[in-house]
Amino acid sequence: MNLTSWTLIPLSNTKTIDKREGWADLYRSLGFNPIPVHYIREDGRCSCRSGSKCPSPGKHPAINWTRYQRVRVNDDDIKFWWEGESRRHGVGIITGSISVNVFEVDVDCGPGKDGEETIDA
Repeated sequence: MNLTSWTLIPLSNTKTIDKREGWADLYRSLGFNPIPVHYIREDGRCSCRSGSKCPSPGKHPAINWTRYQRVRVNDDDIKFWWEGESRRHGVGIITGSISVNVFEVDVDCGPGKDGEETIDA
């Protein structure tokens, strides 16, 4: 089973790291492999091409991320991704062995979802 995926790590408010490039650097220094993810625009649309029709606004990679399942992100990648227009992108983390074997469990609960029953099983 291939457990490699990606996940969104929320940005915190702190005075020591004030931009996403800094968070990406920090996560990389901790052994994670950060990538840019789309964000939600002020009008509520996703920053991707699908815009208001996006099924997962602000919650998916902004790049072709599969390469980074095998290759570590470097300083140049981080600078390129979080400068200029792309500075608004969020920071996602590639999961699996490339990121110190971190993994995620995503359980959807609520109307029409069976996450609570699944997690209890």
